Amino acid sequence: MRSLREGTRAEALRTARTCYDHLTGKLGVMITTALLEQGALVTLDGEPTTRRRETGRFSAPLQEHPYELGPRAPEVLDALGVDLARVRTSRRPLLGML
Repeated sequence: MRSLREGTRAEALRTARTCYDHLTGKLGVMITTALLEQGALVTLDGEPTTRRRETGRFSAPLQEHPYELGPRAPEVLDALGVDLARVRTSRRPLLGML
């Protein structure tokens, strides 16, 4: 049986956590979904959602990244305070493997 502390921590990790410089968990999925809906991201495989791809095992790394910046990326990201020009010059990839 889990303690209250363990259950609370597990729920917090499911909600939002970071892995290096990636936001994961429910919050990461919600943000990705919103960026897709706003046209800031588009999918490369035609699947318009964040749903796990048929070809990928649940916990295995994806072989190809399914997203790229969409036509509204500059507008949407600027409204969020993201300096796209600065982010593009970072040593870290803008859209890393998920």
